[in-house]
Amino acid sequence: MFFLLFSVILALLFGIGTSLLFAGIRTIINGIKRILSNADYWIGESAKASRYPESEIREFGRQAVAPDSFYFTLDGQGGAPGSTGLLTRDYIMFENYTNLCVIKREDIEKVYYSECENVSNVRAGNAGGNLRIHTFSLRLAVISRQGTWCMATVQKRIADELVARLLEKHPNINTADGRIWTEQEWFTIERALRKGDNTK
Repeated sequence: MFFLLFSVILALLFGIGTSLLFAGIRTIINGIKRILSNADYWIGESAKASRYPESEIREFGRQAVAPDSFYFTLDGQGGAPGSTGLLTRDYIMFENYTNLCVIKREDIEKVYYSECENVSNVRAGNAGGNLRIHTFSLRLAVISRQGTWCMATVQKRIADELVARLLEKHPNINTADGRIWTEQEWFTIERALRKGDNTK
């Protein structure tokens, strides 16, 4: 009996260890690829996402290291993808590896809040059933005149401070008076942006 239990534990540990080992190797390989990647490639990708010439992205890079640049954590915790960002003298960008969009501050047309519903299944006791738990988070979207946008999960108080900074320099930015759009309303806005319609 003890040997059987010991064998099961060893099998589980080996399986977990192997999974972690492969995950670690994959992370290292991806990191090496990223380091070896040509900086021009990433600048080109960001330029495409931002709909700017590469010279604008290079200027953002120069401003990013300037002492007046403002690094911020929008969700108050950090670490989550899209939770941090950078506001320079002339640009803004949220950390998001799937969207390398940089927006010139003078091109910001709208700054909108929207809610996001998260649904997770949680095992409910020994009965074998699952509970669906619905939680809501708040997101902030910065939308440019070109129809590009960057978005992040936020805490309202921290995001309000960022919005106030943006409005100081450009008071005509449309904030919808701080309205929080429903997730469905945001999807309608996003669909319109993807079709090139920036009137929503």
